[in-house]
Amino acid sequence: MVERNKKTGELTIQKCFHNPTMLYGTLENMIQKKQFNFKWIGLVTTLEDVSEQEKSDLTEKFKKMNAYPIFMTSQELAPYLLFYENIIRPLFHNFKDLYDMKNEYLKYWKDYVDVNKKVADKIIEVKNEHSPNIKTIWIHNCHLLMVPLYVKKMYEEANIGFYFHSPFPSSAHFRIHKNRFEILKSLLHCDCIAFHLFMYARNFFKTCNRLLGFELEFLRGGYFGINFHGKNVMIRVSHIGIEESFIQELTLSKKFKTMSR
Repeated sequence: MVERNKKTGELTIQKCFHNPTMLYGTLENMIQKKQFNFKWIGLVTTLEDVSEQEKSDLTEKFKKMNAYPIFMTSQELAPYLLFYENIIRPLFHNFKDLYDMKNEYLKYWKDYVDVNKKVADKIIEVKNEHSPNIKTIWIHNCHLLMVPLYVKKMYEEANIGFYFHSPFPSSAHFRIHKNRFEILKSLLHCDCIAFHLFMYARNFFKTCNRLLGFELEFLRGGYFGINFHGKNVMIRVSHIGIEESFIQELTLSKKFKTMSR
């Protein structure tokens, strides 16, 4: 989160923990133990105009945290969010009554794709500039469904993982989405797709079977996946656990006590 200091006017970066029991704590612990050296890529949305110099200064500060921002104003991001909140999110949570093929928000598909392209471009930029030998790319949730396709177009050797923090809808629901084929084919450019529950994984491969004709295959080692034009896409069921030490440390901190009041 980026905040402007009211006294100095300087933009500062603040870590925020809206959902500390989930993924962040585990990854933070892995970094501290030096098991992995993650590089983070994401959107930084501003409510006000930020000068190019301020963007440059913030980028340098983010780099020290191994983070690489994509700057967008709230106005630029608004169409993307309208599509996500009114089309993608209801669809993936099986809210059929909220999804209407005549929905006025369907016109923002291009804006959703454009943001996904920006993320893909940034991934390749960071990879080329800082880590040319890195192949593993981990994408999270249905905000970024089209990123695998655009990354793979630019970097064929990429080893892409995709984790769904949300459900995956039944094939009966998914098939009514206007851009169902584009989304499925993008996801199938991943090397591994993981879900919280087996039910969501089952919904995914049933959807791939009924809409695209791909069969589920059992792979060596007890895994199962989908053969996408000769490439095995591994399907995993992986729960996100709670990092107890991280939660304890966080709840004892002064910042958390201030936020919880």
